[in-house]
Amino acid sequence: MVLLSEPERDAAEPGLAAEALLQEVCALSPTQWAHIRQHRQAHDSTPEAAALALGLIRPEEALQVQAWQQRHAHWQVAAQRPHADWVMRTQPQGPQAEAFRRVRSHYLLHVRQRGGRRPLAVVSPDVQDGRSFFCANLAASLAQLDGRVLLIDANLRRPRLHEVLAVSDHTGLSDVLAGRHHRRVVQAAPGWAQLFVVPVGPTPPNPAELIESPTFARLLQEANERFDHVLVDTPACAMGMDAIVTAARCGSALIVSRCGANKTSDLQDLSAALKAAQVDTVGVVLNDH
Repeated sequence: MVLLSEPERDAAEPGLAAEALLQEVCALSPTQWAHIRQHRQAHDSTPEAAALALGLIRPEEALQVQAWQQRHAHWQVAAQRPHADWVMRTQPQGPQAEAFRRVRSHYLLHVRQRGGRRPLAVVSPDVQDGRSFFCANLAASLAQLDGRVLLIDANLRRPRLHEVLAVSDHTGLSDVLAGRHHRRVVQAAPGWAQLFVVPVGPTPPNPAELIESPTFARLLQEANERFDHVLVDTPACAMGMDAIVTAARCGSALIVSRCGANKTSDLQDLSAALKAAQVDTVGVVLNDH
């Protein structure tokens, strides 16, 4: 079974049409859609209003579609104003962008020396170390080369990548891992032809169990087969074992340390945990952003 369905829309058109949202919520049949379109033509109504009037959906389902439309409108506006942390887009010729290109070169050299690519988990000891900042910009630097890049937000506790990349979080990784619908979980990052992202989606109550599920391992394998590079954002190690489990699933990891914030002992403990999990540690990056 395919776990990652790719986006049908161009990156310049973030968000889903009202009919597509209604279909995701209610899974209507072609016959029902024919009735909805006839009702819309006769009464000049929205898809969810027509479906509600025909008795095909419940009032709460219509409200859910309307709420999702408002969120998509928000992301459409946000996509036109890149987040300040996305320096590869806001300052493509600046010193930070050049620093990410240097990290990219070291990473690609490491991949060639190891004789094969695996998903790369980005880990750090504590919150606010800059994992999402680093993930988004390293992924964008890789997307500037030939090849497709997939960025997966596996921080099921405090997700942030959808904010940095200005993509919708109405559905995502948590839906796939929980066995719910997983259409369009892969989204095109605005402004980047070769960069795709899987946001967290709804924040789940059981993040550790979802990360340890066999479905997550299958998803990473599928992503590695279909994309040239796969980067995975993780929670801070201070929040639990999610990051180590994710890194073990990926097979390789890169440690981010915030300048002047992380203790040497915490970095040593993290490095030791990765080694015990037989994770190939690509390196350590000192973040002063």
